[in-house]
Amino acid sequence: NTMKIIKDMADRNIGIALILHDLNLAAKYSDYIAVFYKGKLMFYGSPKKVLNAENLYKVFDLRMKVNYDPLHINYVQ
Repeated sequence: NTMKIIKDMADRNIGIALILHDLNLAAKYSDYIAVFYKGKLMFYGSPKKVLNAENLYKVFDLRMKVNYDPLHINYVQ
């Protein structure tokens, strides 16, 4: 699949910049994540550091449940 090809390239020390809107896909494949809000960088760091319920609420105004092992995000209704 496409993400495996991209991950293989990154494993060979090829820099990859990718825009993803699927938080779980980003969490699974990213070493670092940058979250922007209204054109400004809000958060940057490892997926576990950046993708937490508080940060996600600030950006998306949605309650989300974050499981950390493995990192997985669910929307709370």
